[in-house]
Amino acid sequence: MVRIVSIQLSHTKQTFSGLDLKHIDVSQLNTFGDDFKKIALRSTEIKLPRKYFLPLAAKVLNRNFNLKEVDEYKKMQTQLKLNEFKNLIDNYTDKYIREQDLGETAYAFFNVLTDYASNNDKLQAGAINGLQAKFGQWLNIIGAEYAKPKFSWQEEIKGFNDLLVLSLAMNAEKTLFD
Repeated sequence: MVRIVSIQLSHTKQTFSGLDLKHIDVSQLNTFGDDFKKIALRSTEIKLPRKYFLPLAAKVLNRNFNLKEVDEYKKMQTQLKLNEFKNLIDNYTDKYIREQDLGETAYAFFNVLTDYASNNDKLQAGAINGLQAKFGQWLNIIGAEYAKPKFSWQEEIKGFNDLLVLSLAMNAEKTLFD
């Protein structure tokens, strides 16, 4: 059977047809893949309580919600955006913690982020690759940070504590009415 491969440059859709793939050295690509597998495996051992997923996602995605907005219209818009963000993050969190049985781990959180970026129709296609790279960097860094003796998730979400409190309150309210 003959396999046909098409290689494209991102954003240009220009293809390299007729490229002889037998002469491409993929050893560097294999090294990247092996390194990622090691980092991902280590991240399955990093315990990350679910309650931190929302504020940590906002931090990693650089999503700021001014919960102290005075202007009523802006406050309402902020609340709508926050509710939409929270629902998406909560749904992906359920998917990876429960359905995929990854538990409350950094690896589950990494999957939440990548799913959010890959399946969010409000993101521009060009932004997805940048976000995926950012998530990979976070995954790479968090292993070293987590190993530090004074590491805490509470400190890691510093500046996003309001989202933790709000998320816990909203989840408690939801539990009462379920």
